[in-house]
Amino acid sequence: MINILIVDDNEHRVSEVREICITSDGVNMLSCDVCDNINSAYDKLKASAYDLMILDINLPQRHNESPKRDAGITLLNRVLLSNKYITPSNIIAITAYKDISEQYSSVFNEHAVLILDYSVRTESWKNPIRSKLSQIYNAKATRVRERSKTQLLITVHGIRTFGEWQNRLKRIVNNVSPNINVISYKYGYFSVLAYLVPIFRKYAANKFKKQLIQYVNEANITTIDIVAHSFGTYIVATAIKAMQSHDIKIRNIIFAGSVLPANYDWQNLLSTKSVQRLINDCGKYDIPLVLNGLLVPFVGSAGYTGFIGMNSDILVNRYFNGGHCHYFVKNGNSYDDFMEQYWLPVIITDESTPIIDQRGSPNIFTGIFAAIISNSTIIKTVLYSIIVYYIVSKYTKYI
Repeated sequence: MINILIVDDNEHRVSEVREICITSDGVNMLSCDVCDNINSAYDKLKASAYDLMILDINLPQRHNESPKRDAGITLLNRVLLSNKYITPSNIIAITAYKDISEQYSSVFNEHAVLILDYSVRTESWKNPIRSKLSQIYNAKATRVRERSKTQLLITVHGIRTFGEWQNRLKRIVNNVSPNINVISYKYGYFSVLAYLVPIFRKYAANKFKKQLIQYVNEANITTIDIVAHSFGTYIVATAIKAMQSHDIKIRNIIFAGSVLPANYDWQNLLSTKSVQRLINDCGKYDIPLVLNGLLVPFVGSAGYTGFIGMNSDILVNRYFNGGHCHYFVKNGNSYDDFMEQYWLPVIITDESTPIIDQRGSPNIFTGIFAAIISNSTIIKTVLYSIIVYYIVSKYTKYI
């Protein structure tokens, strides 16, 4: 999948560019977003990762406003220099004003941005776009072919479900790379009551560990990726921690709505390369995880707060405007866009993972609340110790 963003207020030129993208030889699986003003482009670039941005220079700040001569230059500088935005992998600037391209040539050269002089009287400006699309597509296809020969993807669902999203993710992945072996790990319907009992949770994780070791030992697998949701993240983390001696390396782990504690110790697994990269997708409105973190012993709300520690290219917390299941359900219906946009690129390529944070600016109340949730393990330990002490004291008084 090649993700393209066109930022241009000229409808005719947008139509031409889209036509180039659709008709380019050897290029398929395209996703194309269009913005006609600077502000909407900023919003897109905060939320999504693009392989190519095609940027007009003469743009309005807002919809239906008059264009500004160098607004595109402002956008370019902000996106390239600020951590708030996900920088597109490739950028092509386009303008119908030759003096603009000459005036800002140093900016384009500094950032390795290709500038095209647009004209309705010639089509020569179209060829560089076709070439860039072909280059992006071929590079991605090569990486997919090389990896898919011995690649295994395992998906693990959460409680109170049979994991219908796993089948849809398998279809999404195999549509792009049919040779990737996608296995949906099913452990049956796991009730809330079973989840509340630690020994049942451990038993589920141990079963997964045994099956994973057996499968990897029997098959010629060199690359393993895992996607897990909710209680599935506990199963995966517990199993991997217990099987370090088996020398099984996990390339990518994608967690969504994780029930692990925010202070879960990933350092040893990451430093020994047992896990090469961990991506933890969080929901801003994941209320079930808030309750889980505050009330349930030995688990937490890392899918709400993120994992605490040295965030880097190998440990990435991503924050989205959504709830516990927004990764594959929207308004009560099956939803594939998130998995296609945010999970598929991680599975089929080696590209770095952009930092995404849709939480907005914190205030004193959100700060206090986040501190409580992040330290809920300590709070729960003290609380339950007091309860146990009270019960034991009451009981022993009558002995």
